[in-house]
Amino acid sequence: MSQAIAEGYAAHREYAQTVLKLASLDLSPAVCMKLYKAYGAEAFDVIKENPYRLIDDVYGIGFQKADKIAQKIGIEPDSPFRIQSAVIYALNARAAAGDTYAPEAELTEEVAGFLDVPRESVRDAELELALDGKIFKENLSGESIIILSLYRRAESYCAYKITQLIGCDLAPIVSDSDKLIARTEKSQGIRLSERQNLAVVSSLGNGVSIITGGPGTGKTTIINTILAILREAGRSEEHTSELQSL
Repeated sequence: MSQAIAEGYAAHREYAQTVLKLASLDLSPAVCMKLYKAYGAEAFDVIKENPYRLIDDVYGIGFQKADKIAQKIGIEPDSPFRIQSAVIYALNARAAAGDTYAPEAELTEEVAGFLDVPRESVRDAELELALDGKIFKENLSGESIIILSLYRRAESYCAYKITQLIGCDLAPIVSDSDKLIARTEKSQGIRLSERQNLAVVSSLGNGVSIITGGPGTGKTTIINTILAILREAGRSEEHTSELQSL
């Protein structure tokens, strides 16, 4: 029993000492606990070596927060860890704005200016990230671009699946699409706009259609209309459920 008490006390003291060190970096108690669970008593040393790993390891910590921690512990402004993290940060910011890739020259200039570091250092960081498989460099219409590997894999998968769909045999809808749409509008109590109507007609006549638009533009209404028409035309529930899952 005394051995168990001694071990429990030692573990609690180790936790308290580690959290106290982490708290000096302006990390919240909840984050300190997550870091202790992830790294144990070595948590502070792990972060001191590369605070930018927190971006991947702890939800809620982004580049700017990690950069502040780096400044506190004396990480050099031209640290490869810092520059690589900034490249990923810049690519993620572009992705959030709708661009899944960046022209290489433009990205290099952007990160160099943002961090106030030489362009050559940024190019070295980009090369290291490419070797690690975190980004991908390729040529697009004669221009060198950089894309996060995550998005490149996703785009490649989408292209593969679309190619499969295009190659499928289509059973045409023999009924008049305008009449089907009118009946569906009546039964569903809706009224399609001209653009929505065109989208439905196009989808019924093509093997692959991409329906895009911001929130509230009527994408769900278009899909529900297509589903209703397919069911009325005698298409199997299996195919309509696949469409609904998209």
